[in-house]
Amino acid sequence: MNDLSNAAIGSRAIAPAAGGRTRPMYWSVRRELWENRSISLAPIVVAAFVLSGVLISMITLPRRIAAILALDPVKQSEALTMPYSALACALIVTGFLVGTFYCLDALQVSAAIGVSCSGNRCRYPISRPCSRRRAFRS
Repeated sequence: MNDLSNAAIGSRAIAPAAGGRTRPMYWSVRRELWENRSISLAPIVVAAFVLSGVLISMITLPRRIAAILALDPVKQSEALTMPYSALACALIVTGFLVGTFYCLDALQVSAAIGVSCSGNRCRYPISRPCSRRRAFRS
């Protein structure tokens, strides 16, 4: 053991160095993902559905490959890439819908708390005085 570890054992433990980063963006994203689970859940569900469809279609794969090989090269390319394009479109549409509903929810929440934005300026409402304050005045 060295002198530093002996000193730490004999006295109080050394506190960790202050100045660690709080990473507010990281925690903001984590909070949003926790509060709105559909952001990550909807694409995962669609991807699982698509994957199950691909696995089921593998049953007829040898027959389809034989039919594709009989086509000319341009049609072969189209026939081979078309299912992957459809799968990608399904995931893109899901992401678009999730983003749309997320934005609509954010607009609804901001309207509920009274934030009005016009142009580049946002005006936050001034809180109204509480009725209890009036009772304390003489």
